[in-house]
Amino acid sequence: MSEAYDEAMVELHELYQDLLREAEMPHYGFFLGGDPRQFTPDPECSTPEERAAHDLSCHHWNNGNRVEVPMPQCMRGNGEVGFGLGTSVVEDPVAADAAERLGRIINRLEQP
Repeated sequence: MSEAYDEAMVELHELYQDLLREAEMPHYGFFLGGDPRQFTPDPECSTPEERAAHDLSCHHWNNGNRVEVPMPQCMRGNGEVGFGLGTSVVEDPVAADAAERLGRIINRLEQP
C-alpha cells in the first residue's frame, strides 16, 4: 500500500488503543456505586469490616442477586458499613462502542 495509507493505519490503531483506554478507566477512591465486583478495596485503606461487606456484596452479585449497591455509604451518612478506599473500573459504554466500531473498520481496511 501507499505511505499515506500506512501512516493512516498507524493513526487508526493509536486511536483504537486510546478508545480502549477510555472505555475502562481506573479510579481510586470510594466505591462509586453499581456493581461491587468493579471495585477492589485497598487493604491499607479499608477495615476488615469494610472488606467483609464488599465480599458479601460480590457474593450476592455472583449468585444472581444483582441489586446495585448505592454510592458510598460513608457519603450517605446512614451508619452502614462501606467498602473503604480502593480501586474501581469506570466503564464508558460510548467509548467502548466507538472502539468496537473502529476495530471493525480497521479489520476491514487490513483485509487483502
